[in-house]
Amino acid sequence: MKHTSFTKTVFILLLTTAIILLSASCQSVPTDVPEDLTKADLIQLAQDSYDDGNKAAAKYYYELIIERYGDDDSSRIVAQFEIAHILIKDGDTDKARPMLEEIITDFDNNPELAYIIPEYLKLAKIDLAKCE
Repeated sequence: MKHTSFTKTVFILLLTTAIILLSASCQSVPTDVPEDLTKADLIQLAQDSYDDGNKAAAKYYYELIIERYGDDDSSRIVAQFEIAHILIKDGDTDKARPMLEEIITDFDNNPELAYIIPEYLKLAKIDLAKCE
């Protein structure tokens, strides 16, 4: 009887370890992203990562868009919104709130954005309301 209980305990321990390791590997962040990727390439990688359940990689790609293409207001706003949206889904409204407020301020300061990416102003306001 003790042997069966021991075997069962070892099996559960190994299974739990395997699940933890698998979960950790799913949340890995890329370390070497080619410099020649376009904004569209990075957005696709971010969306694919998010769809695969790897929010850490998705946020990393969106941050990379800000780093590489942040001079373009629309690219920066899209990436900021997506990061904030992920944070809200994770329940981290304290980090998301200032990002969303910055997006709304950007629209206030640059009315032309309302013609380029109008949906992001509406989405930012909706998500900001979730932070309250």
